[in-house]
Amino acid sequence: MTYAHKLARRIARLRTAPLTLLALTACTGAEPTGVSSENGNALQSPGGAPVPTPTDTISASPTSPSNGTADSIGASTTTPLTSIVVSPASVSLAPGKTQQFAVRGKRADGSTIAVTPTYTASGGTMSPSGVYTADAKEGTYRIIGAADGKTDTSIVTVAATSVGSLAMSGSLLWNADAETGSWPSGTTIQQCASSRTKLFTASTKPYATAPNPRQGSWAAKLELWDSDKNCGGSSSTSIRTQVMSPMVMKNGAEYWVTESVYFPTDFPVVQDYWFMFTELYNPLGGGIPAVAFYVNKSGTVLRFAGDYDAATKGTRPLAEFPINKGRWHDFTLHIKVSTNPGVGFLELWHNGQNVQLKGATLVNSAWRVVGQTMLTNHATSGMGLFPNNYRSTSYTTSTGKTIVYFDRLRIGTTRNAVEGSTASATPLLATVP
Repeated sequence: MTYAHKLARRIARLRTAPLTLLALTACTGAEPTGVSSENGNALQSPGGAPVPTPTDTISASPTSPSNGTADSIGASTTTPLTSIVVSPASVSLAPGKTQQFAVRGKRADGSTIAVTPTYTASGGTMSPSGVYTADAKEGTYRIIGAADGKTDTSIVTVAATSVGSLAMSGSLLWNADAETGSWPSGTTIQQCASSRTKLFTASTKPYATAPNPRQGSWAAKLELWDSDKNCGGSSSTSIRTQVMSPMVMKNGAEYWVTESVYFPTDFPVVQDYWFMFTELYNPLGGGIPAVAFYVNKSGTVLRFAGDYDAATKGTRPLAEFPINKGRWHDFTLHIKVSTNPGVGFLELWHNGQNVQLKGATLVNSAWRVVGQTMLTNHATSGMGLFPNNYRSTSYTTSTGKTIVYFDRLRIGTTRNAVEGSTASATPLLATVP
């Protein structure tokens, strides 16, 4: 090989050496031997970007998740809402009866979520919380729930089973549900001022703590002030605001009685046992009523008393229920009115459940107590239903007054006449001291 040829091969090898070193540097990040960076310039990869050193880390830029987007690879935080469902889907109600509705959201994956709905009704009234009150007029109505741009509809059938249209099933002797906006004929009111009683609707509540009517559109407030003493000029050891039905309950006959009662959340503690909120009575002749409801001394219990004891001239406690302020209590009473302790009887339902009264026995699947249910001095004139706010003058309140609310005040000869339907026969165990 000539000298010139050998020299040419050496020069060619020298020209290719730096390229090999640079390529190795780009892959490993190590500075090549014999290549200086004393001038402060780092090695550059093709395109001008700095070549990373061994301490550099390459990572993906984070992305903030949002509705319907992925917050990690292959995972989703939410699934879009596809529909809403109103429940119940359909229901049949008597005129004036109430029904609670609810709305849930549904996703495409079949899961459900809570939503905040708005409601409209084609007939009757609907509260913002979803409590529907059936129209007085028979027919078929729609309940429409809406949330997040979605809607759903429930069907309400108002059937001809209203109280007052059930004469065929029995007689309604006194109906003070106040759906006419006034007390029925024959009702007597005892009060120290005309403002003590008030019929009201959901839009005309007398106080912020007053409830919506239990059924229909109207309910009653009975208010009693500590200063309500000696009304009419007669001295008394008791004060009362009292509504009295006609004396339609006669000795020897059977009756059904309904009432709903509500104690507001600010109802004060009753320090005296002597606080009565309902009695079956006649003002003629006086005496302790044979059947009555009380609030106990601690103000925590509603006490049902009956089975009159002629020896002590008192009534025996038969059941107690927590006062549960801020909610309605529904009572249905089946009574055989009699001055004879071996003939009269009592059966009671609370919130639709039959109550196992103290000393009761099962008769036709209901708990029954046999006893005297009418005072002897009322045998001739009869007795009526008296919703009360009635207590001793020795008891004073921290607020200066007590308030009790009532609805569904009725007397009839059959259960259908006062309720329009048959309530549950499931026993509710009640205790007494």
